[in-house]
Amino acid sequence: NGAEVVVLDNSPDESCQKNVIEKYPKVKFIQNKANNGFAAGNNQMINFSLGKNILLLNSDIEVKPNALTNMMNAVRKNGDNAIYSGQNPLQHCNLMQLLTSEFLR
Repeated sequence: NGAEVVVLDNSPDESCQKNVIEKYPKVKFIQNKANNGFAAGNNQMINFSLGKNILLLNSDIEVKPNALTNMMNAVRKNGDNAIYSGQNPLQHCNLMQLLTSEFLR
């Protein structure tokens, strides 16, 4: 589907990296030695990504069917200069951050 998936782990424990890479070999993985915080992690992934369209997800997010298609339709309709957000019923959780960019080419 042309998606680039980047996983950032802010934990010094490298077991997550091994598990993700074994299960999803096409995923790009960033292993930080320390937790630099939510905003710094997002900025790190954005700078690492090669994509034009970037979607930031935390590991506690459930992506509903057609959500990415609907989001890309909104991007195409409203132009490139926009920020879109869905609902997060677990906003208090701050776990591993996920990034997907160029999810539809």
